[in-house]
Amino acid sequence: MKHLCRLALALIGASLTVLAVAQPMMWFHDYKNRANSKIARDYSGSLYYVSVQPANRGWTMSTDKFTPGGDKVWSRDFFNGRPETETFHVASVTADANHVFAVANRRLNDETGAVVGSYLVALRGTNGNYDLNHPGDGEAFASVAVSSNHLALLSQNLATGVANVTFFQTGTWTNMGTVNLGVVASVVEVKLDVAGNAYVAANNTNGTVQISKCSAAGGIAYQTTLDAPSPRVNEKLVRLEVDTVAGRAYAMGTVAYSPTDQDVMLYVVNSATGAQVGIQSVRSSNTDDMVGDLSIVPGSGGVIASAYTPSSETTVVARRSTSSASVWSKTLTETPAGAGRSHGTDADGQLVVMSPISNTSVAMDRIDRVTGATLGRETFSLLNDAKARQLITSSGSYFVSSEHRTYVPQAWVARFQRLQSSRLSFTQNNRPGGETVFGRIHRFPTTTVEEAWSATSSNPAVASVPATVNVPIGVQTFNFPIVLSPVSVNTNVSINIRFAGFADQQTLTVIPPVIWRLRAIPHVVVGGTPTVALTEIVGDAPAGGLTVVLSSNKPAVASVPGTGVVPAGADFAEFPVTTYGVNSNQGVVLSATTGSVTKTAFMAVNAPSLTSIAVTPGSLKGGVIGTLTLNLNGIAPTGGFSILLFSGLPATVTLPASASVAAGQTTRNISMPTAAVTATTQVTIFATRSGIYKTATVTVTP
Repeated sequence: MKHLCRLALALIGASLTVLAVAQPMMWFHDYKNRANSKIARDYSGSLYYVSVQPANRGWTMSTDKFTPGGDKVWSRDFFNGRPETETFHVASVTADANHVFAVANRRLNDETGAVVGSYLVALRGTNGNYDLNHPGDGEAFASVAVSSNHLALLSQNLATGVANVTFFQTGTWTNMGTVNLGVVASVVEVKLDVAGNAYVAANNTNGTVQISKCSAAGGIAYQTTLDAPSPRVNEKLVRLEVDTVAGRAYAMGTVAYSPTDQDVMLYVVNSATGAQVGIQSVRSSNTDDMVGDLSIVPGSGGVIASAYTPSSETTVVARRSTSSASVWSKTLTETPAGAGRSHGTDADGQLVVMSPISNTSVAMDRIDRVTGATLGRETFSLLNDAKARQLITSSGSYFVSSEHRTYVPQAWVARFQRLQSSRLSFTQNNRPGGETVFGRIHRFPTTTVEEAWSATSSNPAVASVPATVNVPIGVQTFNFPIVLSPVSVNTNVSINIRFAGFADQQTLTVIPPVIWRLRAIPHVVVGGTPTVALTEIVGDAPAGGLTVVLSSNKPAVASVPGTGVVPAGADFAEFPVTTYGVNSNQGVVLSATTGSVTKTAFMAVNAPSLTSIAVTPGSLKGGVIGTLTLNLNGIAPTGGFSILLFSGLPATVTLPASASVAAGQTTRNISMPTAAVTATTQVTIFATRSGIYKTATVTVTP
């Protein structure tokens, strides 16, 4: 028995979901008077957004934690406490399973002013409380890295120019020592391996660059000076990545080929020994080229570097092997000048490169890591006149920070947003087994080709989906069926969809069936008449059936069994209701409960009424005793059922003033004596109860 309410609920659920039309921006947070933002993600997927407030002369550095769904978990402000002539500049942000770490420089006047000091702070991931506040007066903190139980801080003494790596024990925050790397022009970035070894990129005072390795316990392992081939001069590293599995450290930076021609170079060393492996050009045009991003190819696959040329509005993405040899190179056009090139990975493990394509939007170019082939481009909107700063990817979702700046810092706006071209939702959730709900794929923009999406369920025995969902051309939403099987307890099932580097997972909860309606059929009976309680559930009963708890508020009038079972696979069951004789009409409330849901039904148990009387024999000789039979439509209650009797000729037919039908009985026979008559006489017999009159006629003969 399937119910109309199921269809109604399904339609309501579908209409509510339609209101949440798919958008390319899943969520965003805008901040007025914010700038210089950096983002990080921890191992659980939580996100951290760190920025400063320039309108307050940078007195405040703010850190916000978000869930992947965009909910803010906490927000913390770190106050400079310095003169108004100083401002904060966020230099580096990273996170591990327990903390987020932020490095900020104190600069004079604005973010381009001279550095006069720095801070390293560690905020607890659970609540944002500060576990470490490490100041550095007269030092420029450049980068922080965390791995296993170690934390490494890269800094430079502003007076001497000496580069230092300071090591901390995470958790206790014990200072494990500082390694002096000597005088350099500037420090760039630090990375840590699981053993606590720090790898450092720095720029030398003579125009060359270096990659170093050191540790708290062993000091300097090596310092390798790298120099690009002549006539390139004035080398400046910008990025560093380390692949200890492949045994490589990769650094990328710029080098001057001529006063008007700047190239982007890749430097590769053996991460264990420091031996130079190679120096290769990433981008070498006849004008200035700028550094984009650098990312490791997993599985000792080398590295991917990007660079862009503002004058030609092009971005070059190149993969280099562990020996620095070229594997492939790809040129992306229509990527105008501006910062923001950033790498990520889609759900298929392919490369994603973010590039600005206008003053209001960015492009996400998907590139095959193996071949360099273009897999597709997606475009997304940003703030008007905004610059994208950083990208973090997760299964085809893009977390992007961007900023819009004007001449008035108070009017600056920073945005942190989640972008994605698709989304999974359900027409209904928290539904019982035995139903079919629908997964809904939202696409943006409208599909231009037929798309074959894969769909999987973490528990197909409870919620099954088709292996392939073919989304037709020209749609923004498409539904696919999810068949739910009965369960006895709440069961969460992960439904996953995947296509072209995008994957989304949502949790569908299948609940046990619950009672929908209880009815007494028939619902008006005379005491003693059996009836049934029809119990209907939403969903189908699971294996072993569904137990329903039954009760009556007047068990002496109408009783039900304490429990009943809806058979497995069924969505209704009938349970017996036993009624008893009553003196007056009674209302009874029956209840049926499954889990926390109770439904009630009203029924009426009426008192019996006199339905007929009969005289036997119908004709008899005066002086003979006849029989009067009283008939009820139900059983008499406890104490009997009294009926008033009258004879039309008491001298001829004698009756008692009343007679009672015994408890539990529906009839009563009464002796009816007659007197002798001289002529045939008809006598009317009357019986009445509660306004109901019944008559019968007896003929008395001489």
